[in-house]
Amino acid sequence: MRVGCFLLALGACSFPRATDTLVCETTDQCDDGRTCTGGFCVVGVDNDGPVADGGRFDCTQWTTTPQHFAPCDIPQPTGALELASGIYTYDTDTGVLTDPANGTSTPTNQTIASGMLISVDNFTIATGASLRVVGTAPLIVASWTAIEVRGDIDAGSVALEAGAGANPTTECALHAPTPGTPNGGGGGGGGGASFQGPGGDGGDGDGGANGTGGVAAPTAPLLLGGCKGADGGNGDVPGGLGGAGGGVFQLTAQGQVTIGGKLNAGGAAGEAGQQNDDGGGGGGAGSGGMGLEGATIAIETGAILAANGGGGGEGGDNDPAQRGTDATATATRAPGGNQNTGGNGGLGSGGAVLLGGIGGPDNGAGGGGGGGGGGAGFIRFRSPAAATRGAIVVVSPPETVVP
Repeated sequence: MRVGCFLLALGACSFPRATDTLVCETTDQCDDGRTCTGGFCVVGVDNDGPVADGGRFDCTQWTTTPQHFAPCDIPQPTGALELASGIYTYDTDTGVLTDPANGTSTPTNQTIASGMLISVDNFTIATGASLRVVGTAPLIVASWTAIEVRGDIDAGSVALEAGAGANPTTECALHAPTPGTPNGGGGGGGGGASFQGPGGDGGDGDGGANGTGGVAAPTAPLLLGGCKGADGGNGDVPGGLGGAGGGVFQLTAQGQVTIGGKLNAGGAAGEAGQQNDDGGGGGGAGSGGMGLEGATIAIETGAILAANGGGGGEGGDNDPAQRGTDATATATRAPGGNQNTGGNGGLGSGGAVLLGGIGGPDNGAGGGGGGGGGGAGFIRFRSPAAATRGAIVVVSPPETVVP
């Protein structure tokens, strides 16, 4: 199953003010790569540069420091990014945006330690438009004015495609679930992956012991995607593969961030154990994250922000087993696979329930155990002012407010 995490930075986000190390009179007083313009050492300045003297934007005027980047260290924007209708795809590995007609463009970008950053005047996704985010790196959108999302942003993972920044190897190893034990009579179900919430344990197979779910991470210190669920143990045939963790993205604006649409960073479902009287177990996935960062954050009625875990795969048996359900942009927990006599997959996280569900045992039928459900990711709000929200919104799991 999959669980997604998104870091969505909405609203007015501040850039750091100039420090003594940025003040200059001539360019030779600046570090390599910076130019002295308007009395400050800044990156990428030309005649249309980001400082107040003749430039459109002043990188020193943001009143708070954004997470994961410094405004004076990123390229100046060269225009707005406005997605009008249809499905767009952004690849964080190439920096290429593909539009609904398969045309391509490359918004101003920079690879930074935390992921791929795009720098824009303004960022808008209209009603009826959807942005799919893929690639190995997380996405950070840095808007020098405002952000308004009335359509969709999807960094969730599915069977054949992971969301942007999913499955970070080093960090996921710190709280990884364990696979089900193989056994010729029926393998154990794999554990579900974790992030903010723990993953569910797998179920016992007919002979094979269950895998354990991943341990919850207390915080998300970096912009991290979700982790992969553990594989089911083999029976006479292979167990199911664990699903990918969800992707991750951050929306940061110098002005207001407004969300009236749908944001998803859910995890993928665990696959089912293969069909056999002595089948294997399935696995699940953990969640990634999103962050909203700005001077003000407004979540409007009808908005949905979700970073849920996916459902565990069903254990294999005589009849075809069922993979779990990928996490959805709702507060409803994704079901595990449950169509035959193999162990049922565990539920994914959803709403205020942060943990993944436990996979079912083989029920004495000689098959594999079900895979554990994926735990919840993180949704983070960061703003000097409290976020406002409409009467009916979905935030699953509940947001964490960070300083």
